[in-house]
Amino acid sequence: MFEAMRKELDGLLELQEDTEQKIAQLKQAIISFAPLARESNDSPMAFWDEALSAITGTGMTDGIRRILSAVYPKKLSPVDIKEQLKGTGQDLSGHKNVMASIHSTLKRMLENEEITISDDGLTYGWRRKFGVKLSEMK
Repeated sequence: MFEAMRKELDGLLELQEDTEQKIAQLKQAIISFAPLARESNDSPMAFWDEALSAITGTGMTDGIRRILSAVYPKKLSPVDIKEQLKGTGQDLSGHKNVMASIHSTLKRMLENEEITISDDGLTYGWRRKFGVKLSEMK
């Protein structure tokens, strides 16, 4: 019985991770399409402004988490991450040296085993906690 409960918990945690990845992808899509929605007369502006504020109003670490989990299994360079952050409306004006802040954040995330490093340290990717995605299982 214990083994069955452990397997069920593992499956649910994997499903949770897949759901979190899908949420990150949808947030990225909303950010990308928000300018188009603003131009539409039938879209309430307050809704989009509130949604974008909720999505982009995060710190650099959360922004990088959101980006890397959304593009998983793809890996990104620090420059790509910077461009993604800027593209999502992340406020980087509070950083004197944005690239140094990104590298520092990535180093800390790597030490915390949140991300992986590839290509001799040139690219970073999201570290899934639980094996393969459910969609990859047979």
